[in-house]
Amino acid sequence: MKADERLAIAAEILPRTSYASHPCGYHLWVSLGAGGNAAQVSGALAGAGMTAIPADSFSPSYTSAPALRVSLGGTIEASGLRRGLTMLSIFLSSTGSRPRVI
Repeated sequence: MKADERLAIAAEILPRTSYASHPCGYHLWVSLGAGGNAAQVSGALAGAGMTAIPADSFSPSYTSAPALRVSLGGTIEASGLRRGLTMLSIFLSSTGSRPRVI
């Protein structure tokens, strides 16, 4: 699947205000809100076949807000991508806070 097809699936499932992406990119940057646990969500998504890396892995100060870089690429099929993004959507809606785009 091409990047735009994968991004279209993300747009179907996730609230548009919950992530940032590049139109030709294979990653989403997702804020988890104040109560989010990036390592926990990353592990859950890994169980669904997706790769998600806590944002503090990309921050030299380790003071970033709880967030993830979620990969839409790789060998994951559309059905697996939908399953993983649905899990992420459920998590985001259960935190009770509106995630901010990072």
